[in-house]
Amino acid sequence: GLQVELLSHGALRRLMAGPGLMINLFPGNELEGGPANVWLRRRAPGTDWQAVPLLGPQSPLAVHAEPGSFEMRGTWAGLALRLQLRLAAEAPVLFWHLEAVNDSGAACELSPVLVQDVGLADYGAVRTNEFYVSHYLDLQPLPHDLHGVLLAVRQNQPQRGQHPWLLAGSLSRADAYATD
Repeated sequence: GLQVELLSHGALRRLMAGPGLMINLFPGNELEGGPANVWLRRRAPGTDWQAVPLLGPQSPLAVHAEPGSFEMRGTWAGLALRLQLRLAAEAPVLFWHLEAVNDSGAACELSPVLVQDVGLADYGAVRTNEFYVSHYLDLQPLPHDLHGVLLAVRQNQPQRGQHPWLLAGSLSRADAYATD
């Protein structure tokens, strides 16, 4: 039930669910990409964090797309990186899978960060007034013993007679979340 439209550099243009429901709030474009992204933070012992977007025109990764699959591959700061987008076959669910191999031989700490702008509204409503649509989003962090923090988002403005919602989390463990 999900359709993903990606740009030539891998950034998300639109993420749609069902007939006309746009999950993201701001469509990406070829010049800037968009706010929805997967970032990777890296810190060597005794140094500050470095961060890089893994999708879009500023990504150090290159697109490797085949029918039915999408991934980005490349290197950054001594790391061999592979980022895959996977859609579930039986449910409206997507997964970002990140594989990082430290080829530098130097110890470092990694922290992937998912950034998702949420609209959960009809495409026409989102494109007419993003700020109005986002005003009616309810965000609720949900603690989970195994997976850390999950973030539930519900659109309180009816969309075709329903109130769509999404749940964002990690298959391993999310240590933190932030909302605006």
